[in-house]
Amino acid sequence: MAGLKKCRLPPPGALAILVAPIRYARSRHAAVDPIQSAVPLALQNLVWGVAQPLAGWIADRHGSRRLIFGGCLLYGLGLAVTAHAATTLQLVLGAGLVIGIALACTAFGAIYGALGRMLAPEQRGWGRAAAGVGQFAAIPAAQGAVGAFGASNALLLLAAAIAMLCVCALALDDRRPPGQRASPEQPLAMIYLVRSLAIALFVLAPPGAAALYAFAVVMGVLWLGTVPLTNGIVSGVFGVRYLATMFGLVFLGHQAGSLCGVWLGGLVWDATGSYDLVWCATVAIGLVAAALHWPLSETPAVIPLRAA
Repeated sequence: MAGLKKCRLPPPGALAILVAPIRYARSRHAAVDPIQSAVPLALQNLVWGVAQPLAGWIADRHGSRRLIFGGCLLYGLGLAVTAHAATTLQLVLGAGLVIGIALACTAFGAIYGALGRMLAPEQRGWGRAAAGVGQFAAIPAAQGAVGAFGASNALLLLAAAIAMLCVCALALDDRRPPGQRASPEQPLAMIYLVRSLAIALFVLAPPGAAALYAFAVVMGVLWLGTVPLTNGIVSGVFGVRYLATMFGLVFLGHQAGSLCGVWLGGLVWDATGSYDLVWCATVAIGLVAAALHWPLSETPAVIPLRAA
């Protein structure tokens, strides 16, 4: 379990802090367009989602150990390419394509799939909580590294550190069967409900620092709460044998929704000059999600076997 905790890599938010100074510094030269340099991180999310089902299939068929080992090395390579990027194309290849694939090999699908097979139900929450703590610590650490060494050198240091994490993957053995667990449908519905309530209160509250920080705290606490619960529903319906593959398909839908959300948000802003409609739609979507998840039943799926 300790190895799994160490192999959880920094979130894209921390990478954005490291990449932003580089892309804007490079924008002084004709080779990098400051507007187009926003494309790599957008592509990263799309590549991550598309590659996640395949990465999950590899983990299910050959074990998470090999997938995460290779993903750590690939992540280090992508960061190194990003650190030396002098053109928009190089940023797209490093931060967008390579790191997008690396995230599919080292992020939620691979880690939570392994947790589902390795740990008893009462232990999985601690492993997943460790991922959240790592994400919380990664952003100030990235900011400190940029301030002390500069963005390019900070990326190179992070590249070396992540590449060395591949050693931790060697200790993983996700071939052990897990035990039984509690039903996650109602807790998941409650998270969606509380999210909608928090967004509605934030929109209705008078503007100010207190409201902003309170909203940030509530959403930060709930931000990753849906991932292990969704993973639990998937494992309850389909079992843990192909958990990484099935969760990869679910995560592909998640990334497609993220893409549509950002795009539609931009359309609403262009059309109205305000995000008010987006906030209202987000509250409504959260309420619908809560209503859909509350009555869910984890009836195991019956998958017919092919005749020999």
